[in-house]
Amino acid sequence: MTAVGGGMLAKSALIACLCAPILGAPRAFIRGDATGDGLVDARDAAAIARYVLGGAEHPWRFAPPCPAAGDVDGDGAVTMRDVCALMDFLMRGGPAPAPPFPEPGLDAAPRAPNDKD
Repeated sequence: MTAVGGGMLAKSALIACLCAPILGAPRAFIRGDATGDGLVDARDAAAIARYVLGGAEHPWRFAPPCPAAGDVDGDGAVTMRDVCALMDFLMRGGPAPAPPFPEPGLDAAPRAPNDKD
């Protein structure tokens, strides 16, 4: 399995992602790092699946610190396709997540108000 990221750069991306809504600034993040821990790994795929499949009535539902990070393919929606794309990248060496990856950056894709299917 491949884990990507870590270090001070990832920590600064997490801080920017969490503080940006308060400050009204764009969010810097690493695409695929749904947990916000600075690594892109299978835990992120599991977190995205919990976000997509969970509802408000499910106590196991995950709320990502930066929802755009869960949009692995960069299509503007967080869906099970993103889980599959991330697992394909991690386990089989498939296409890498859309930018910003592997370095933190800003989301160029417009976000839908409700990005679940």
